[in-house]
Amino acid sequence: MLDLSLINKKFPAVPYKVDAKRVQQFARATGETSPVFFDLEIAKSLIGHESISSVIYPGLETHPQYDLCREQMEKGGTVIAFELLGGKEAAFSLMNSLELVLISNNLGDAKSIITHPATTTHQRLPADRRQQLGITQGLLRLSVGLEDSKDLIKDLSSALGNLVR
Repeated sequence: MLDLSLINKKFPAVPYKVDAKRVQQFARATGETSPVFFDLEIAKSLIGHESISSVIYPGLETHPQYDLCREQMEKGGTVIAFELLGGKEAAFSLMNSLELVLISNNLGDAKSIITHPATTTHQRLPADRRQQLGITQGLLRLSVGLEDSKDLIKDLSSALGNLVR
């Protein structure tokens, strides 16, 4: 049986007991003794795409706090941020092209969700302050849920392909 006390280290974006319970149910259903998340694979799949200028994920060796991440977590967490070239128009187009990932104004669920911080969580900040914080019109934050990483990579790749056309 999955020890829920380990959930925070293995799945740090779980904010509520109900989500921890979902992770436990997932572990039981799949026969896993602990949840395994492949967010690093997803982050790496985004690197180098012609429509993406940067990928921000603590599990990547290029992240400035990579060493701290490795000390505190087994993996890099469940939130991946990436900057799209083309600003808000490209960001909204990508979000609208996703089939598996839901659009949301918050993060942290058992289901994968994506948000555009400049128009949701940080919308009330002045534009110059958002810019200082790196909250640009092209920034998206993906909160990875329990779906298979291959399915999420396929969904993201398809949506990114729509931007290039």
